Amino acid sequence: MTDTTTTPATCHLCGSKQAPTQCHECGKGCCPDCTRRWGALRYCADCAPHCWECGRDDDPGERYTTWTPGWCETCGRPVCTDCRRTCQACGDPCCYEDVYYPYGDDSDEPFCPGCSEERHSEPQYLSPYAGNAKARDPFTFGLEIEVEGGHDQDALKNSLLIAGWCLDGSMHEEGSLEYQTNPLTADPGTLRDLHALVDGIRPDMEQEHSGGHMHLSRTARQRASRWYWALSGLDDHQADDLNMRHMKPLENSWCRLSHGHYGSKFCAVNDEHCDTIELRTFGPWHHGTAGKLIPAITWAHTMWRCFQHSEPGTLRATDIQAMSRTAYRAAMPAPLPISERLAVRRREEVTV
Repeated sequence: MTDTTTTPATCHLCGSKQAPTQCHECGKGCCPDCTRRWGALRYCADCAPHCWECGRDDDPGERYTTWTPGWCETCGRPVCTDCRRTCQACGDPCCYEDVYYPYGDDSDEPFCPGCSEERHSEPQYLSPYAGNAKARDPFTFGLEIEVEGGHDQDALKNSLLIAGWCLDGSMHEEGSLEYQTNPLTADPGTLRDLHALVDGIRPDMEQEHSGGHMHLSRTARQRASRWYWALSGLDDHQADDLNMRHMKPLENSWCRLSHGHYGSKFCAVNDEHCDTIELRTFGPWHHGTAGKLIPAITWAHTMWRCFQHSEPGTLRATDIQAMSRTAYRAAMPAPLPISERLAVRRREEVTV
């Protein structure tokens, strides 16, 4: 922009003899009445951009500088100060068509397409039984692996076990992501690969707001009430061994165990999904909890099979609770002989 206020000239629009400003677009002079401000630039009324959303052609642009003019950085359309959205990650201005709200449409944290793509990939679920016409109500499970704060995202994003990822409204630290696995089977190879993936997650902060919900394949015999009684059959110690939080008053705000309440983000058993039953009780999965992963999946698989072999209405609550405790004992790894435990302790002492 060139300011020619020191050189008297005639406004090319109204003929005024006032000292004009040079239009950024056409280069002609115009008086203050015919000048339109757009960000840090000045235009005549004929050349001034119009906001793509509201249509205004004069934007004071108090929040703009010469290097952030009032245009959407994605599509290039003009957008005024009042209408523009600012990417929470990079600060670029965006119009409403080129902005994303990964935390939900009602949130106030917009992201531009580039920054949103780093934080969101719509899951493309691959069933392990796709094309298998003989499979009838097979068992599959999936995890929501929430990681709060910085971590090795590439290892998770590039894993064949992961179907997608997104931001989560409960985690606002930079680098936080939620990953969704594909539907998985409980075969030894899959469990080994999943354990290795989880064991490699080493967040750079405490996981106070993350979780690790488990989804189990739904059938006519998998009832939310049955899973309620299965969870209620475990005591504090057993639940903790399986990385469950519903028995911890300070950690169960998102997974309260309540009989008959199976339909929100605040319950331990969520029955609102079409294809799965969600157990929200599980805590975050990472290096520190990886040792609890396979026992938790084994327990869930055992209970799923028990329910699958029993018609609805044929199991008493006390029977389910007893089966749950039995499934827990079967899922826990056998303790090492004392000689091996001593050897492990000696190796740890040498390492320290």
